[in-house]
Amino acid sequence: MLILTPEMKQRLHINQKKLKFNTHTELDDFVRELNEKWPEFQFTEDGMLVMELLKVFDRALWLRYFKAISKSKHVDVYKPHICPFGDPRRTLTHWHMKTPSKELTDVDQKKCSLM
Repeated sequence: MLILTPEMKQRLHINQKKLKFNTHTELDDFVRELNEKWPEFQFTEDGMLVMELLKVFDRALWLRYFKAISKSKHVDVYKPHICPFGDPRRTLTHWHMKTPSKELTDVDQKKCSLM
């Protein structure tokens, strides 16, 4: 759950105080929208911390995705949409993750090669 600052709420036109990301797609869409509407945010002191937190959420959803693949359960809930933080297996943040037996499709790999 992300608690929004008053400035974030104003700039992003969001009335809620908190955002909960139930799916990987929701998180990916929020980060994309944040970057589009307020590109300099990630370079501010608060922005750097928020982006790190959002990346932690992203990695947690990746772990759930890998687990879902291995058990063939609820894959769509955790499947990345357009991954602003990139596929952890390709961004060198996967060293502690076990690679799932099923690989992402070519389309998924292209979507996840942004960073």
